[in-house]
Amino acid sequence: MIEQGFDPKPKLLSERLGVSVKEVVDMDQRLDNWDLSLDEPLKNDSNTERIEFINLESDSSEDQMAKKEIEDILRAKVDEFKKGLNERELEIFERRIFSDSPETLQEIGEEYTISRERVRQIENNILKKMKAFFKKDMPDFDMYDHSR
Repeated sequence: MIEQGFDPKPKLLSERLGVSVKEVVDMDQRLDNWDLSLDEPLKNDSNTERIEFINLESDSSEDQMAKKEIEDILRAKVDEFKKGLNERELEIFERRIFSDSPETLQEIGEEYTISRERVRQIENNILKKMKAFFKKDMPDFDMYDHSR
């Protein structure tokens, strides 16, 4: 249009393209903001570049699915393992081993009126049982066992 001597204002463009003036203005604003350099600073007074906020090492969808499947399998295995524990072992497992904020040996010992040392022994026995349980179903478990 410029080569033909026309000034491409939104009203003229909307008439020629058969769209509303608002659509022309919206598209123009989107196109104006489209080109950004990833090496450009985030702000004028900043040394931080835009590229620093892009996660280049994200997992592929296949990797994410594989992780989800492994988590589901492990969750099922842990649930199966817990069925073989008695009530006190299950409590210690949940409150000490499988907790985001484990309770102290003292706290559990006081509740069961046993010593901290006895709670620690039960905890160690649970861990041994769990290791044997996973070794049975996972022949290469030793490869992942970092407790040795």
